[in-house]
Amino acid sequence: MWTNGYISVQFPHMKPPMDTIEAKEDLARRLRQIDGVSLSEDAILKYPSIWLSALKSERSLKSFSDTFDWIIESYRAGKLIE
Repeated sequence: MWTNGYISVQFPHMKPPMDTIEAKEDLARRLRQIDGVSLSEDAILKYPSIWLSALKSERSLKSFSDTFDWIIESYRAGKLIE
């Protein structure tokens, strides 16, 4: 998270189990489902940004939180959780 109001997703620097193309595509898909979040098709090769203002609705913030809970649990388990 940056002081100018956005979160940078560090796709190229993700560690196992989130370092596979499939895991990154799944994360990008989950993020794209959040209202107000737009990621390019090649986002997993870059460092896309999500503006904090995109998370101002309760629904968007909950979706974002759920997505990162999934990431944390994936790392804890050492594998992807569907």
